Order: sequence, then C-alpha cells, then structure tokens
Amino acid sequence: MGGTIVLRHWWAPLIKGAIDEPKENTTWYATTKIWSDEEGIKDFWIGFNNLSRSPATDSPPVAAWDNKASSVWVNGKLVEPPHWIRAGQKGNSETPLMDEGYEYRQPTKVFLQKGWNTVLVKCPVGNFKGKDWQNPVKWMFTFTQLK
Repeated sequence: MGGTIVLRHWWAPLIKGAIDEPKENTTWYATTKIWSDEEGIKDFWIGFNNLSRSPATDSPPVAAWDNKASSVWVNGKLVEPPHWIRAGQKGNSETPLMDEGYEYRQPTKVFLQKGWNTVLVKCPVGNFKGKDWQNPVKWMFTFTQLK
C-alpha cells in the first residue's frame, strides 16, 4: 500500500529503523507495483524527510527531494521534486512552513498506466552526522497513493 519507511531513525540506537545494521555511504532501493484500473494522473504523497514539526530545519535544496540525492521513478520515468517555495532556505522558527512536508503541500501528480505500474525508490545516505541539532540525518521515504 505504501507509507513512510524510516531506514535508520535519527535517534538511533534508542529507536530502531527498518534496517538492522545501517551503514554510512550506502544506497538502499525499494520497489513495489501499483495496480490501476485505468490510466491517468493520480495523487501521491512523496517525501524523503520529515521536519518533525521543527521549523528550524532547513528547506530542501532546489530541484531535489532532499540533500541526499534521493529519487523515485514510476514505470522508469523520474518523478520530479516540487518547486519548493523556499528552496535551500536555512530553517528559522519565525518563518512559517509552506510546502516542506508532503502532509501539507499539494500532492505530487504521477501518471499511472492501466494495469501494473512499477515504482522504484532510491535512498542514498552519506553519513549519519547531521549538520546541526536542527538538521539530523533523516534516512527515510514516503510513497503513498491518495484515494
């Protein structure tokens, strides 16, 4: 069905993620198939970070889902990240969040063909040391079709 998968929790080892022994400088892939009764544009929640409700977290960079080069393809076609309103902006608790989280931005539009559709998610990580306490490394992804 889809949802959010935390590969390594930012509070590790206190909270365990989906990977038993996560390693720095690795890339994990996830794949699934989605059935569609008809072809057309569908709405999806897609994300590779969650601000944990902290407005002090930096915004995603221009033309990227996150600062780790995460990507997603549907039927071999790259799903482009949003055109962030505040791309690359340093987080500030006085600046309201706009579209940084999938939960409160417009859903990502993805074309599905009739029948089976193949989804491939790429999740690389360099290291687990965050830039600062407001920007921990969040090695995770969300891919959920809205009904």
